[in-house]
Amino acid sequence: MNNLKEVNEQIEANKEILNTFPRNNAKNIKACLTQIQEYKQTFTDAQSKLLEEMKKRIEKLEEIKKSEEVIKLEEQVAEKERTLHVINKYKTSYEKMDLDRILFNLNVFYRKNLDVVNEAIQKAIEKFKEVGIPLMPKDFTYSKYANEYMVVFFQEMEKGNVNSERIKTEFEKIYIRDEQASIEYAQDEGYKHGREDGIAEGETKSKTEIAKKMLKKCMKIEDIIELTGLSQEEIEKLNWL
Repeated sequence: MNNLKEVNEQIEANKEILNTFPRNNAKNIKACLTQIQEYKQTFTDAQSKLLEEMKKRIEKLEEIKKSEEVIKLEEQVAEKERTLHVINKYKTSYEKMDLDRILFNLNVFYRKNLDVVNEAIQKAIEKFKEVGIPLMPKDFTYSKYANEYMVVFFQEMEKGNVNSERIKTEFEKIYIRDEQASIEYAQDEGYKHGREDGIAEGETKSKTEIAKKMLKKCMKIEDIIELTGLSQEEIEKLNWL
């Protein structure tokens, strides 16, 4: 038996033979069991031979190396592809830097998947670096919270892990503070325009949304009460919404 097909065929043949063995007494049963053991040993030996042959063939394939000419041609093709990508007149500078894809990921996943967002930010930073524009935390001035986050992000990026536990912890802290700041801002603006009823409603809705997000992240109810000011009863009701 030199291949798997022959092994399978032999197994089927042996099954037919075993089905013909009489099992009406101890002597016949013993003879049947002896035959089964012989078949088992035969197939064990065949398995060892097949595995050894597979190992030899794999080693032979690994020894085969590409010729220098093939390697050189592959490098030339790769270089041409990079050149065509840059000189393509139908693509904008954003597309040539792949920033369109990066920004798409940021827009789609910024509320869903922090890992994807962090990887997209890192790619964007690397793309700017490739064209001679090294970015620093001070360049991220969208808000003071974004700047604080990017300070930690750059530190962790230097360590080679933009999805470290430290970054995720920092995101949680900044996210909560940013939401609280939004509530305070809404309150201030509302008071300026004398819309006290609207403020109270907006504040409750904002606190409720924050509490829902905290519950999804399995935060303790005691911490949610402290951070939002909602009662335990109000928070427990959110679990059923």
